Amino acid sequence: MGKKTKVVIENRKFFCDNPNCGFTTFAERFDFLSQKGKKTKRLIEKIVDVSLNTSSTTASRTLKGGIADVGKSTICSLLKKRYASS
Repeated sequence: MGKKTKVVIENRKFFCDNPNCGFTTFAERFDFLSQKGKKTKRLIEKIVDVSLNTSSTTASRTLKGGIADVGKSTICSLLKKRYASS
């Protein structure tokens, strides 16, 4: 919505006692986050949208003005991930 927001999530962990199971712990997953993600999928989309037509430095300044504190290296990494998988 164009406003900076901090979301604090208490993630539940589950334990498996089955000796035939290859995993001993499981963590709750959320649809709006990628696995081990720190940014929501919607925020990543917004960062990529803003940075497509500008340099990473300009996009970083624009985003810091009201959406998120994101550095230019993070923007470059997100763009690389986006277009490496396409």
